[in-house]
Amino acid sequence: MSKNIIGNYKKLANPRMVSESVEIKNISVDVDSYLNRKTTSTTLSKYLKAAGGFNRGLWQPPLVAEMPTGERFLFDGDHRRALWRLAYPNKKTMPAQILKVSGESEISRLFVNINKTGRTALKPEEVFVHEYYAGAEDAKITASHLIDCNLNVGLGTKEAGSIIGAVKGPRVKIKGFRNLLNSSGLEAAREASTIIQSLWAKDKEISIELLRGLAKVLSITELSVVHHRAFIAWLQQSKEYYSTQKALSTQFKQRGGQIGNRDEQCVALGILLHFKAWAQAPAREQADKIPKTSFNRSFGTAIKSLKAEIG
Repeated sequence: MSKNIIGNYKKLANPRMVSESVEIKNISVDVDSYLNRKTTSTTLSKYLKAAGGFNRGLWQPPLVAEMPTGERFLFDGDHRRALWRLAYPNKKTMPAQILKVSGESEISRLFVNINKTGRTALKPEEVFVHEYYAGAEDAKITASHLIDCNLNVGLGTKEAGSIIGAVKGPRVKIKGFRNLLNSSGLEAAREASTIIQSLWAKDKEISIELLRGLAKVLSITELSVVHHRAFIAWLQQSKEYYSTQKALSTQFKQRGGQIGNRDEQCVALGILLHFKAWAQAPAREQADKIPKTSFNRSFGTAIKSLKAEIG
């Protein structure tokens, strides 16, 4: 469950207590700032739009450092101060968290710790799960597509309700899955997912790179029954040789050129080039062999299109 710590936490027990000196007080809204970032109307507008207005339940008291002299400086929360002023224009004070510090250098260290070294950014999967439960329409639609593809997105906590999509299916990266739907469509995504799951039935996660590349191929080609049978036979042999999804995907990407920010196209091109070499190999049995003219008629346009996209 998420309330438990995942990993070796015993060595973290009894941490050194740096400070317990913090209290919440009402202070002047005009308290001076210490080397803070610019307070912009664009950011304020973003906050208000996200919350549907000013939400006191989401607003957290800014952090204010108190020097040995008693002088105070707001060092984290200028936008929160601005939101407070906008919401309560007649109030002269606001709640703030007061931290006693030894000097200005400590304020800077605290600022970096809070905003960089001591913060973990939300993962796309975490955002998606909460957007789904918040009722976001696009998250609901994506969830239905995950079910169609027998895939899921989860928090990795095993907590009830922390998995969205096909609970018993393999995991997938949400950002890549959404990009896949935009570039290749649901039908190709479903077919590619089915093929990969049939080859790696025991894998608990689908390689999004392989999934996107295979779906791209399926979306820009029309396999005849004979070609589809040969294509699956080739994938099965490739899987036996390279073993893992990652190894196979890497092989395809390298064959397709391995161009930065063109992974999907490179994997797709690599798939078609590898398949072509296999299908036209001199030792290939007649049942699997695809004549050059027939192959070019079915896949030539797709190969040219992918090469053009890759550049």
